[in-house]
Amino acid sequence: MKLPEIHNVHDLMAWLDQEQIPYSSLGETAMGDPIVMVHKDGTGDPVMITSGAHAGEPAGVFASLMILKSWKYKNPLYMIPLRDPFGFQGYE
Repeated sequence: MKLPEIHNVHDLMAWLDQEQIPYSSLGETAMGDPIVMVHKDGTGDPVMITSGAHAGEPAGVFASLMILKSWKYKNPLYMIPLRDPFGFQGYE
């Protein structure tokens, strides 16, 4: 599975649109970037995943995207794949 080209939160939203994964915005950062959340319905105990909290750790963001593509569990999922959009942009 090839990793997507994600450099900022707008690339993330474009990828989610391309993969037809619905998302919503929890609000905006102080810099005006949206904080994206993906919710998948299910039954049982919910699973919460956040990633993208540190600029120098992009692996979690990409792991989250791969989980989104392959989520086949009955449990509800709440995911914030890019918790710090401003910091993630600083990675480059």
